[in-house]
Amino acid sequence: MRGIQKRPLFGWGFNGFGIAYPFVANPNKVPEIVNLGQFSYDYMAPNGRVRTEKIPSYKAHNWILDTAISTGILGAIASFALWGYCLHARDRVAKYRFISSGDRLFNFHSALV
Repeated sequence: MRGIQKRPLFGWGFNGFGIAYPFVANPNKVPEIVNLGQFSYDYMAPNGRVRTEKIPSYKAHNWILDTAISTGILGAIASFALWGYCLHARDRVAKYRFISSGDRLFNFHSALV
């Protein structure tokens, strides 16, 4: 949730959990990132030395959280709306298939009139 709080509207970019992890893992101070890899990141320690830390995962533990971190609240709403529309369209098609052929023609004609 801290990753969403730091960049709430537009998120961290696709596969953003790995990018956000150094900032999420260190909530009290923002580390100075020197190098960000897929499985580790290098940062400047307080003593001036470069340290390497592993990123335990590049994905969040669920799809909703990963989408919200990667694309922000606006992207998550758009993604959920798209999924909702797809599910709605699937249900409409499934409902339409159970109508017999003659009824389908009659319903199409009555919709035009």
